[in-house]
Amino acid sequence: MMRTAMTVLAAAGLALSAGAVIAQDMGDAKHGRVIAETICAECHSIDKGAPRSRNGNAPPFEAVAKTRGMTPMALRVALRTPHQKMPNLVLKNAEIDDIIAYMDTLK
Repeated sequence: MMRTAMTVLAAAGLALSAGAVIAQDMGDAKHGRVIAETICAECHSIDKGAPRSRNGNAPPFEAVAKTRGMTPMALRVALRTPHQKMPNLVLKNAEIDDIIAYMDTLK
């Protein structure tokens, strides 16, 4: 779990230090929850207030959403970056926007 958190934070730091500016369209939070339930809930807890994830190495979405520095850009980088213990997700940009919009509701 610590390695995943460090990977996400490193990716966020790289995205922020690069100074890239990306126009971020807010997605559909309801559709983002459906995607999370379909793809992510096998390992992650995806709901606000959920005590822990099914997979102890997978951080709850709420914890990720509340991580200091976890901006929409950082989440986008995290969702595009392969993780050692996470399947390689192939998501469309609109799906990522929707997941980001849903995760924003968990803050």
